Amino acid sequence: MNNGIFKSFDNSEIFYREWNFQPQQKSIIMIHRGHEHSERLNHIAQSPQFSKYNIFAFDLRGHGHTKTETSSVFMDYVRDLDSFAKFLQSKYEVKISDIFVVANSIGGVVASAWTHDFAPQIAGMTLLAPAFRINLIVPLANEMITLGTKLKKGLIIKSYVKSKMLTHDPEQQKAYDTDPLITRSIDAELLIDLAKAGKRLVEDAKAIDTPTLILAAEKDHVVFNKDQKIFHDKLDTDVKHYEVLPNFFHGILFDTGKEKVYDKIADFAEKCFDTSQKQPSLSPDQFSVKEYQDLKNNVGNNLNFKFQKFSLNNIGKISDGMAIGLKYGFDSGASLDYVYHNQPSGKLGFGKIMDKNYLEAIGWKGIRIRKLHLIQLLEQNIQQLKKDERLKFLILQEEREIIYLISKRNILKLKLLSMNSYSQTSKSAKK
Repeated sequence: MNNGIFKSFDNSEIFYREWNFQPQQKSIIMIHRGHEHSERLNHIAQSPQFSKYNIFAFDLRGHGHTKTETSSVFMDYVRDLDSFAKFLQSKYEVKISDIFVVANSIGGVVASAWTHDFAPQIAGMTLLAPAFRINLIVPLANEMITLGTKLKKGLIIKSYVKSKMLTHDPEQQKAYDTDPLITRSIDAELLIDLAKAGKRLVEDAKAIDTPTLILAAEKDHVVFNKDQKIFHDKLDTDVKHYEVLPNFFHGILFDTGKEKVYDKIADFAEKCFDTSQKQPSLSPDQFSVKEYQDLKNNVGNNLNFKFQKFSLNNIGKISDGMAIGLKYGFDSGASLDYVYHNQPSGKLGFGKIMDKNYLEAIGWKGIRIRKLHLIQLLEQNIQQLKKDERLKFLILQEEREIIYLISKRNILKLKLLSMNSYSQTSKSAKK
């Protein structure tokens, strides 16, 4: 086993491990569950079932030996996975099509989001008890945690999950309880963001065509299996399998009988590597066909939609932002300027509250982020031009053009003055 550091999308340093590396071998990326770290995967990484694969794993932010702090933004972990895959391509020359992913719990949601949002052409993935919806046990816990994040910035909550809820194996329970690198808490904002991501992925699973094996634990008290099954059924691939493991707890890779799980993962990975990948095509897929049918049949154009439309046209006008959109169009330059300005305003007090919610819509947030990215790109290019001494040339060229235009305008003025003077002289001569 070797280890090292790779730099993620934001230049954060992430700790990773590598086992069995041989050039030209197929590769497996393993993602540990929340609270844990990559060293816990040492047993599966060194098991005979995976001896013919390169095995890679990294410590998520705020976990194990990764010094980068935990992020409250779920997508940062997805971007880390994408950056890791690119790192493996550059350092180890691992092709994306030669990668298979094995991910447990929260790691399973990270892997699913990667295949959904980035659409990497990987061979396939195995999701072990993916945490699409966490069982928080206490009624209204999600709402209370959400409120807590509003009242206290950086709220940290302690996990209720004990080792006895993860595995039947006493030795594994002891290993979990005595491991100093295992964290016992979780960022509350991340927990809420994870819940939103899980819901989105289950609802939109038809957009994923990656071959997928989902292994659920029969006695899982940490996450709900129902959402895993719905996710599986929606996947747009024929190479998929869902199985509930009898008597297993949530920590599938550490429970009694884990060697049988290794066999199932290895068999599915081999099947995926032997299956020719789906080629890009202009033919409609299941996801786009459903979208088309929904639009065609006015799905969503129900009483709720009609009420929203009525409210926007009648009550929305007290929000200055909505009023501009209704008058000039929500895709107009006037609306865009208002969104960039990002200062809520409206009538009757309530209008300002409506306007604030309007400006905080995810689409408008994306527009403002896009503006920042454009500015960053412009600044980067300006600095590069300065470095190459091309900016000076461009400025000189522009100055010459401006001088030329000014000169041309002055010559035109002189000509007009001359013509006026000649005209007046002619009139005097005639008189």
